[in-house]
Amino acid sequence: ERVGISKADSNIDMSVLEDCAREVLEESSPRAFAVLDPIKLTITNWPEGEVEEFEAPAHPKKPELGMRKIPFSGSVFIDADDFNEDPPKGYFRLTP
Repeated sequence: ERVGISKADSNIDMSVLEDCAREVLEESSPRAFAVLDPIKLTITNWPEGEVEEFEAPAHPKKPELGMRKIPFSGSVFIDADDFNEDPPKGYFRLTP
């Protein structure tokens, strides 16, 4: 336990609170993902209007939380950091 009471004034770094919150949420929160800086990517050879669903675990370490469905269609979003129109040598992400 890292939580306690002290009679002396003290300061604790904010990262300790963040880490404690992560520990609590790790045990109970289902997982999801998000693209913070999205770029729309269109797959030109994907059949128009077709959507496939894939299943993924709701939590990688807790199978009892079940599965979640992820729709996949001709349009997906990627993070802007994963794309470069004029890539430098050794760039191993998406390029035109």
